Parts: sequence; structure tokens; C-alpha cells
Amino acid sequence: MEVGDFLDLFLELLIVRAPKLSVLEMGDRNIQRFRLPVLFPSQIGRRMFLGRIFPALAIRMAADAGHGRQRSFDERPDLRQRFDQLFLFYLKISLDFYHLVLYIYIVERTSSTPALATPILGFSRETLQGLDRESLIQIVLNLQEELHEQRLLVQDLKDELRLLRGEKGRPQIKPAVPDEPAEERTKRRASRWHKSGKTIAVTRRVRLAVDPRILPQDAVFKGTRKILIQDIQIVTDNVEFEIERYYSSSEKKTYEASLPPGYDGSFFGPGIRQIILALHYQGRMPQKLLQTLLSGMGVLISEGEISALVVLKSGGFAEEQAAARQAGTTKHDYQHIDDTGARLAGKNGATIVTGNERFVAYRTGFHKDRLSALKALCGTDALAYRIDEEALAYVRQKLPTTTLDVILGKFKNQIFPTESEFETTVMRHPDLLRFRPSALRYVREAAAIAAFRAQDSTRRLVCDDAGQFKGLTKFLQLCWVHAGRHVEDLDPRSPDFRGILDRFLDSLWGYFDKLKAYKLAPTKRAKKTLFREFDKVFKPDTGYYALDRRIKKVLGQKTELLTVLDFPTTPLHNNPCELDVREKVVQRKIRNCHRSLAGAKASDIFLGLMGTCRKNKISFWDYLKDRVYKTGSIPELKEIILAD
Repeated sequence: MEVGDFLDLFLELLIVRAPKLSVLEMGDRNIQRFRLPVLFPSQIGRRMFLGRIFPALAIRMAADAGHGRQRSFDERPDLRQRFDQLFLFYLKISLDFYHLVLYIYIVERTSSTPALATPILGFSRETLQGLDRESLIQIVLNLQEELHEQRLLVQDLKDELRLLRGEKGRPQIKPAVPDEPAEERTKRRASRWHKSGKTIAVTRRVRLAVDPRILPQDAVFKGTRKILIQDIQIVTDNVEFEIERYYSSSEKKTYEASLPPGYDGSFFGPGIRQIILALHYQGRMPQKLLQTLLSGMGVLISEGEISALVVLKSGGFAEEQAAARQAGTTKHDYQHIDDTGARLAGKNGATIVTGNERFVAYRTGFHKDRLSALKALCGTDALAYRIDEEALAYVRQKLPTTTLDVILGKFKNQIFPTESEFETTVMRHPDLLRFRPSALRYVREAAAIAAFRAQDSTRRLVCDDAGQFKGLTKFLQLCWVHAGRHVEDLDPRSPDFRGILDRFLDSLWGYFDKLKAYKLAPTKRAKKTLFREFDKVFKPDTGYYALDRRIKKVLGQKTELLTVLDFPTTPLHNNPCELDVREKVVQRKIRNCHRSLAGAKASDIFLGLMGTCRKNKISFWDYLKDRVYKTGSIPELKEIILAD
């Protein structure tokens, strides 16, 4: 094997997976795994290597299906020297260790012929010799696409390693697009804008008279014309209340007059509380800027007092948000779910977003596993647990070779309303203590999922293909937009493959349009037709191997993608939840981190209320005004949700 062949193989073929660092071959061949002996100078270096560097570094190597013989770098000094020269730059990370020495076993062909196509396509030399010209051209085109994808991947990894060292990666510059003609640009903008149908409420009317001194002698009155100008006034309203007091000597008690609604419980009136909540959450203004703005308007207030109004005064709002979530799950038996990263008290965490067309709820914590997702779906931190046949089946599916299901059978048909009771009775049972924590995790998941399915009205879940969301509900509807996005991400360089991709996307979105039409008028005949047509649309025989791999993945998700055929009211995509997640992402970019759990919870409450008001066509400004002034003109959100 030449050095150039090795470099091509290094860039193109195998993937090293951390932390086991096992090598996986591509194609339909059997997966072969072997350990990579790695020498580290310290425990810190080992953790840094396994946790930060190689999870992002993809490497592919060659394998010989006939011999499977392994050779180390010690047998090929030329390859080792070349390897050190080219990749020592990427492996020297001077954070808390000075150097890493990596020894990788290379699976190499014994013959001198290049083996570039062998690991990817699974073809032997004899098979390639028997192929015709067109088949060989197709193989070469696929190899070019694979090489192009791997080069882009290597460049991304280079940029990531530069960022780890505190340097800058390659700037992301969008490709140039042809200039659009001026008339087309004007036409597009004109077609996109349309006047709102809302009417403006007039607060006062003023008649303006003409100064008679400027009128000539022959001027005749011709009526009036009206012009409506919108304006706003923000002025301070510092009220000093004189509260009457009476003392009863017989009762030894003092009686005082009550403050008006909205003025009790704080030294700041409802107007200040309303504008702080609106600007902080809906206007995305940080507390420091709020303090600067209010101080400039003449309000004597500190950042700590603003924080107290934002965080500590959210008790009644929390109860209304929980009631609205319960009403939303009662109204519809499905929920959307998605998650995004978060920073909480200086540590990495996650925000899980749930909802449907009538409500949205946020939950920020340190984890985003199945139990955290269940807590978000239930809207509580206290999960119930239940051991029944569904829980036992879940354990058998996850751990088919253990006797956990037999042991759990002793607690069958038992319900544990609290986590402490479940931990004491089940998880500390002597027969379970011998199992690993990773196995016991599935026991907790099984019992929590069984209790959730028995108590909650949510039967279907709409989400992407994230693993932590699977198995929570009885039925799962995967997002069609996500499935199509994986295909649209392909960027073939070959015109032939571009044509194949375009034709497949046309058929995919055509099938998606048929599903949307089925939702409006579902019939048994249309259901059978669409179910059979799925296999015709997603056939992994296009000849474009990157596309075929994605089609095979979609075929494995057929049941979850076609849940809508049995439940036509189920949404086909998860876009509403992604829009709800976007608000949390923008807030995170502005504030970076929640300093406390109380602050994160308050943010979840008010962003959930803001999203729920939007989905029910209620002005969040008017909602806050009604709640802080306690006028009662807007009903409870749960009543609005259940009324429609």
C-alpha cells in the first residue's frame, strides 16, 4: 500500500467511535470491531481524548474481507512517519496535557492493488472485473461523492479542533447567487406584503381649526378630513396612599383600608410589574437594560428588585400555566415534543418543550433522558411508577438476556405514587442490587412509562427521531419534515445524481401532499393505497448510494411515519414545536445562562404563558395587564382552551 492510498483510506473509509474506539465497516458487510491501544501520559489526558477530541474526529480505514489480518504501525515505519507528520497537528492539544501518542491498528490488504472501493461497496477484485463499463462508472461517481463528503467532514473537524485551541475556524461565507432583476424583486416584495385587517381603537378625538387670520375673504368651508395617528405615552404614576386606620380597644385589633387591586404585596405598582414582565420575556430585554430604562424614566429601582419581580412573583402564574397544560392535554390526545441545550447555574443542561395547538410548556433541567421527557409531558417533577405487563415487556425488549423481568414480576400490578416509595420497595430489593446501574435505568423507565400511559390522556407523540422520545407513548408520529431534511442535505456534484435526487424529492413531497389530503378526507381505500405506495416511493435502488442509505433509514421508520393513517388528526410534522423552541434559543443567546433553578423555572412559566396566549389568539400584553391589575376581564386560560 502506498502512502497516498493510505491517506485516501484514512480520509474516506472507517469511523472511530468513542469511547470504545471501535472500527465499523460500511456497506452490507458484517461489522468488525477491534480495540485501539492508545497510550496517554495521564488520566486527565485520557478523559480529554475520549470526551472531547475523538468523538468529533471521523476516521475510516481499509479492511480485507478475505484475510482480515491486522498490521500495526511498527510493521510499516513509512506509514507511521507520514501519519505523525500529517496528524500530530490535530492531536497536540495543550490544555492540561502536553502530548498524545496514538497507535492505531490498520486493517490492510495483503495484495499490492489499491483497496479504495472494497470497504465502501463490498466488492472484491473479481467482482469488479466482471462489471460492465456503466456499472464501473456508477461506482466511480459514488466514490467521488463519498470523497467529497469526507473532505467536507475533515474540514469541519479541523475547524472544531482550532476552536478547541482558541483559534478561529474557516469563516462561513454563503455562496454567491445571481442578481435578481429589479422588476422581479419588486414583484416578489409586493406579493409578500398585505395590509392587516385589524382596526385601530381611537382613544380620543381632536378637531383642528384653521386660523381665520390666514384665510382669504372668499374662503368657503368644505367639511373636514380625518387622519389617525398612533402614539403611546409612558409616564410615571407615583401614588401616595393615605390609609385610614381604626383601633378597637375591646378586640385589641387595628383595622385598615385595603389597597386597590394590583397594588398590594409590593412597593411597585401593577404598571411597573406589567412593563417589566412584558419587556423581559416578550421584548427579550435583560434585567440590566430594564434597570437602565426604568431609571431613566424616573423609577427608583435596582437590578435585585427587578429580579425579584421577575422570579419571585410568579406563583399565581405557575398555577395557571399548569392548569392550561392540563386543559390542553385533555382537549387533544397528542403532544409535540422537542429539546434544545441550556446553561443552568454554570452547567450544561437542556430545555424540553411540549405542547399542541392549544398550549406550550417548557421545562429546563440538567438532563434530557427519557425520565426528563416524561416529567415534561406530565408537567411535574414527581413521577408515579407502575409495574404491569407493559413495564415487563419494556424490560424484556431492552434487556432480553437478563432475568430482570422475572424479578419484577413479584411486584406486578403494583402502583407507587412517589419516587421514594418506588426506590425503597423495588430498586433496593436484594435481587436487584446485583445488576448494573445501566440495567436498572431501564427498570425506572419501564415503571414510569407504564404509569404515564395509565394516567395521562396523551396517546400519541409527534417528534423527530431522537432516541429519548421513543417508547414514551403507545403511538409515535415521526416528523416528515425531518425525514425530508436528511435527504435535502445531500449535495451531489454529479449531474446524474442531482437528477436522481430531484426526482426522488418530487416523489417524496408529492406523497407528503397526498397524506395532507388524506387528513382532510380519510377513507379506508385511501389508507390502503397510501400504505402500499410508501414502499414504491422509498425504494433504495436509485444507484446513488448516499441517497439509498437515507432511504433505507426511512424504510425502517415506516410504522412511525404512517401513524397518521390510523389517526388522521395527528400532525405530520413537528414544526409548531420547533417554533416554540426557537423562542428559548433566542433567549439563551441573549442571556447565555440561568443563574438559578428559580430563574429557569420563572422563564419556563412566562414563556409557556406567552406561547399559550399566542396559540389562543390572546394579546400577552393584555393578559399581563389583566392579571397584575386583577380586573378579571380575560378568563382563565384553561377555560378558554376547553370552551372551544
